[in-house]
Amino acid sequence: MAALAARPGFPVRISNFLFAQQPGTELRFWEEQTATGDRGLNHAISRLNGYVLRGAGEVLAWSAHDYENFLAPRPELTAHAIEQTTAVARVVASHQWPIRIHATYDETISAVLDVFEQVFSETGYPARWAIDHAETITPRNIARVKAMGGGMAVQNRLSFSGEYFAERYGRQAAAQAQPLRQLVDAGIPVGADTDGTRPASYNPWVSLYWMVTGKTVGGSQITSPGSRISREEALRLYTAGSAWFSGE
Repeated sequence: MAALAARPGFPVRISNFLFAQQPGTELRFWEEQTATGDRGLNHAISRLNGYVLRGAGEVLAWSAHDYENFLAPRPELTAHAIEQTTAVARVVASHQWPIRIHATYDETISAVLDVFEQVFSETGYPARWAIDHAETITPRNIARVKAMGGGMAVQNRLSFSGEYFAERYGRQAAAQAQPLRQLVDAGIPVGADTDGTRPASYNPWVSLYWMVTGKTVGGSQITSPGSRISREEALRLYTAGSAWFSGE
């Protein structure tokens, strides 16, 4: 990435978050990364191109990674997964690196917030942190994220898999999934993206359509009006909202 950013005319600006690529190497990876002190490393030639190393995410520990495959049952986090997440979070937070963490289900979010509350208190963590995805987050955990000063990154994965979600968890649960209205009204920093290209398309218009209508690409009505947001709000999440995550 540094070599690409150094090329004249490099046309994009990218904020990078790092995570260990191999399960079992997470703690060693972050001990090495934080020792270099390269958080915030700026290879941007201008505000419009180059890249900036922003922080840690979205996988702190692979054992706590609750995938978004709604054809499969919700994964249960083990005590070992919590221990690994706590150990990595403590290293990252003690060096004040920004954090983003993948959490699809409210059960995972509860466990993650328990870890963060403990670790952030221990380390006096002052940096920016956020949860990615959060399709089934509940009002209780929305309030906890707000109280802890966190942000939320939301995507349109359900626009491609909403039918699978509804089949597994029921139409009532699907209608309440991804409560964008509640997140925006709570005053939490919220940014939008697509999570392309593995679970969704990179096309932002599909995501904007989902946020406004709650309909899948197959035409199924999934979320209720009480979970959806306006076109103007959706555009704001894609612009000013997402700028919060890169500190701009």
